[in-house]
Amino acid sequence: GFNFLRHNIRGAQVTGQAENALTLAKIAVLAIFIAYGLKKIFGAPAEAAESFTPFFPLGAGGVIVAMGLTFIAFEGYDLIATVAEEIKEPEKNIPRATFIALAVTITIYLLVVFVCIGAVPAAEGLQSWQLLGKYKEMGIIRAAQSFMPAFGIVLVLGGGLFATLSALNATVLASSRVAFSMGRDWMLPHGLSRIHSQKRTPVMAISISGFLFIGIALFLPLETIGVASSLLFLLTFSLVNVALIIYRRRSKTSPPFRVPLFPLVPILGFVTSIGLGLFQIINEGTAWILTAAWVAVGMAIYFFAFSRKVRIADVPKFVQTPELL
Repeated sequence: GFNFLRHNIRGAQVTGQAENALTLAKIAVLAIFIAYGLKKIFGAPAEAAESFTPFFPLGAGGVIVAMGLTFIAFEGYDLIATVAEEIKEPEKNIPRATFIALAVTITIYLLVVFVCIGAVPAAEGLQSWQLLGKYKEMGIIRAAQSFMPAFGIVLVLGGGLFATLSALNATVLASSRVAFSMGRDWMLPHGLSRIHSQKRTPVMAISISGFLFIGIALFLPLETIGVASSLLFLLTFSLVNVALIIYRRRSKTSPPFRVPLFPLVPILGFVTSIGLGLFQIINEGTAWILTAAWVAVGMAIYFFAFSRKVRIADVPKFVQTPELL
């Protein structure tokens, strides 16, 4: 964790190089895992087909619960936009990078799920999906035991480590830029907008973000953190869709990238995000309490400590009518 703080402070280019190396490493591990799984499935297709029957064993409700819980796993693509100020030709490269990231991620995820269910035989009196669910975050290790040689477990564990480090690296990069922007706009302490004189990075925002992550990981249950994070991002995405509609209605200029089928896409995005979030109340009430508390604390800090400073900071530096001053 401390190494990644140092890399982020050194600059976005160094952070990007570290992220590329970690991402390539974990993709290589997943490619080997998928190859062994497909070999097992094609070797016994009838047995694999039984693992997918019924296709939705818990019905549509089970699918919705899974979507809400796993939303955090797909969240990373939006981090691309948070570093827009440090990207060349952002109007072209941000949409391009977002769609490529989504295409690669969804393809890999679907293949991993396919081989995990299809290549893992029923055992311990449980179907493959039940067996994987029993082992929770260790389910992929259990899958590797079923169709990979002995080195497969070590390989998958290494891949998990690469994935964790990659996620930490990207999250520190993105969250520190959000804190930097909010500090610059006086929505958080203005010291968060401090830039390192040589590295040209928001050193204070990076440091505080990193230590906050480490503290949360050490003192809160992992499953609760995961669900609460998914809920927070679902709420965030719902607000982004509303903001997009407002922006497009008020904007007098044409943006470089236009969301297709406007306003249908943002409306569907808002409805599905809110729907998935509300559905989690039934299953993870504790996570909703944590999420509500986190939002309430943030709003209280803003309104009591920074809202007046934001209004002052919004006053333009140059005005057309100096007598108004």
